[in-house]
Amino acid sequence: MRFSSPLIPFSIFIIVAIGTSAYLLSEIRSTDFFPTTTITPRNKYIALTFDDGPYGTPTNQILDILKREHIKATFFLIGHNVEEYPSIARREYAEGHIIGNHSYDHSHMGNDSAAEIDANLTKSEHAIIEATGVAPALFRAPYGLTSPTMFKELAREKFIYVGWNEDPDDWDYKDQTSDKIVKDILRYARPNGVIILHDGRDTQINYPRGNTIAALPQIINHLQNRGYTFITVDKMLTVTPYKR
Repeated sequence: MRFSSPLIPFSIFIIVAIGTSAYLLSEIRSTDFFPTTTITPRNKYIALTFDDGPYGTPTNQILDILKREHIKATFFLIGHNVEEYPSIARREYAEGHIIGNHSYDHSHMGNDSAAEIDANLTKSEHAIIEATGVAPALFRAPYGLTSPTMFKELAREKFIYVGWNEDPDDWDYKDQTSDKIVKDILRYARPNGVIILHDGRDTQINYPRGNTIAALPQIINHLQNRGYTFITVDKMLTVTPYKR
């Protein structure tokens, strides 16, 4: 697993911003590009984010937990899965959670051309709009793999990129038990932290999510006992989550 600073290295940011990518690697991990927040560390805010849904029963179980605990989270949705479970996407939005775009099919977009990236973003966006009525402004790349080309397309399409800095690898249900997920989160929790969890697993069917579901109430309880307040990513970054 990998945990990294939430701040963008200034020199790398400038390189990406001006598009001079000749000596950058073709794929850049999203954990290296997390926007600076405007909330001070003493506030002890932290964000729960979920990737790869909506995913049928597991997503509904997670939503039930969040509703019971009065927690709002940010869900990065796969367009293909939204087409499979549009009612769950609508439930997420209706219950006050923030919806983000996580590509249409969870492909390796960091390797794609500008045209391929644009097509993928657009197809996913249309699926989300059809289900929820909103167009997400937040985007997270599949596998966290990005490129200068991707950042150019995101800027052109008015997307805000969102990374993470607390990753317990919960998608690995064989090695990452619920206890290990909780321990990893508590070990690396920090003010302004963004936790990445998974309510699905790309576009696979019936992928076990029991470890994440069992860990979630414990994560919430322990972090609240440590004085953390859960907020959504848009509030942490002080941005508008949906396109106008």
